[in-house]
Amino acid sequence: MSILQVTNIQDLSGASLLGGRLLSVNVYTNQDGNPSTYQTAGGSATWNRPSGCNNVLVYVTGGGGGARCNDNSYRGAGGGGGGTSILWVTGVAASVAVTWGGGGGYARNGGRGATGGTSSFGSYCSATGGQGGQTDTPYEGGLGGSATGGNINLPGGAGEMAHGADREGGGGMSFWHKSGSNHHCCGAGYVNTAGRWGSGGGYGYYSQNAFDFCNGGGGCVIVYNYS
Repeated sequence: MSILQVTNIQDLSGASLLGGRLLSVNVYTNQDGNPSTYQTAGGSATWNRPSGCNNVLVYVTGGGGGARCNDNSYRGAGGGGGGTSILWVTGVAASVAVTWGGGGGYARNGGRGATGGTSSFGSYCSATGGQGGQTDTPYEGGLGGSATGGNINLPGGAGEMAHGADREGGGGMSFWHKSGSNHHCCGAGYVNTAGRWGSGGGYGYYSQNAFDFCNGGGGCVIVYNYS
């Protein structure tokens, strides 16, 4: 069995950021890898330091924003993707509170889709959820979430916006995923507008559509445990 050995990585000052042997990985999310299912839920847990672990590499992604959909005008606006914070922690605490934000719900015929929830790895780093889409003033796809505390802090992608009636668009991209769009879909199998792994909800050219699939995807926290 091969063992992943991480080579030395330096920040701009030349200080070493990585080194050691990968021991295990913890994944905190309600998401899965099935393209026919989706989850909007967030959650919380406690990470406990494994034996022999001194350092961790953490990825924290906020929840995606929900889309705004309309029955009559057909304009749509995708939700923004959650931000992502990536952090190397040396001498990590024995236990850390972990939160992964839920995806924002869609809005139908009025208002803005809901903002996704914030994800965090204790006080070390955090990432906010993407904003919901809006087809009234200011007519915009949801802005992506932000991130703080990491060695790398990535904003989420913004959702797409259609002011006219002849275009469908997706939600904003997270670090992990981007949702798609639909044209007059009806039925439980049409889930490509659903946000996953922190991406924003997409939308379609609606009249009789499956609005339940326009929510943002729940976020995640992934912890790589190193010696």
